[in-house]
Amino acid sequence: MITLSLLALRAAFQRAIGFVFGPVLRSPPRRPQRGARRLMRGTRHGRAVAVPSAIAVPPTFCGRDYDALLQALSSPGPKLLDLSAARSIRPDLFTALASSWTPDPELVPKLAIVLSFEHWAVQRETAPFQLAPLHARGVEAAIFYREQTLNDRLLPWFEGGEAAHNVAAVLCTLRRWQPSPLSAIVLEAVAALVNEAVAGGAPASYIVELASISLASGANVKSIRFAREALMRLGEVASAKRFEALQVLGLALMVEGKVVGATGILDGAVAMAISLGAMEDAANLLRRLGSGELDRGEFSRAELRFRTAIELLRPSRSETLASLHHCLALALLGQGHEGAEVHAAIALASRPDQDSPGAQMDLELLGNIRGARGGRGLAS
Repeated sequence: MITLSLLALRAAFQRAIGFVFGPVLRSPPRRPQRGARRLMRGTRHGRAVAVPSAIAVPPTFCGRDYDALLQALSSPGPKLLDLSAARSIRPDLFTALASSWTPDPELVPKLAIVLSFEHWAVQRETAPFQLAPLHARGVEAAIFYREQTLNDRLLPWFEGGEAAHNVAAVLCTLRRWQPSPLSAIVLEAVAALVNEAVAGGAPASYIVELASISLASGANVKSIRFAREALMRLGEVASAKRFEALQVLGLALMVEGKVVGATGILDGAVAMAISLGAMEDAANLLRRLGSGELDRGEFSRAELRFRTAIELLRPSRSETLASLHHCLALALLGQGHEGAEVHAAIALASRPDQDSPGAQMDLELLGNIRGARGGRGLAS
């Protein structure tokens, strides 16, 4: 009877979602025993708890083992279905699962479905409705994001409590996140988490992180709003986070074309970094300001930025210093000064890796400078 039931479920599942799962199991499935409630047990704070068995899918999410998946989901005990590695999640996946999978709630009382944060952000409002048929049949099912599984954060949910959010880990993940067409939805979701966390006493640095992530994803207006809120909460005392908030605000305003206002804010951020002894941060920001002035043809202003940054980093031999000499060479070349060749040569000599892309750019710049000198001459 169990074999026929699994075959029927397999066919229904295939019809509902129209594709095939990949190899998903970390361990061989166990055949359910009717009438039994065999929960895997562990200990937490000195008492026994139900430990969910985990089932993971591969990134491709397109294998062929339906029987193994269904057997694993139907084996006794609470389940954790880990979809966090999947590159894509079909919008109707949870509807299909809820209509096709009919476990005995005495055998499988709970199902936690774990997604990447991006997919969780997309599914967080619709999934509860899609999974409602499982609840009606006595199986408690919910979706979570990967960061909620860290440090046993899901165990309270399996015990009948709540699963705490993990905002700090989400922000850490999104620092390395590549923006996608879902960026607006993801930002809305993380903003909701940050606002709730800050209202509950979390540090204002969370809002600074949110502003930085928004800027990286191209949401400049949101970035400006978040950065201003962070600055209001951080107060006037110089700090690394206040510097970061000023930098994000200035850069976002710059991208929005508000050059004068942005420049004043970024100059203030440079002064703060110097007061904090963060010379590398100050030099990098000066380089960004100078690069913008190069793009606008303001060569003398750019030259001053780069010379100031170089003085902050001396003596050192680093990619940052080499890049500053390269930029200074460009500013001098724009003004027709002989010193351009000298600083291009210093840039090349300062590269820790002479085979790096930066070193190749230095060589190309040297060639252009010497070509310009041969063609029209450079002023002394």
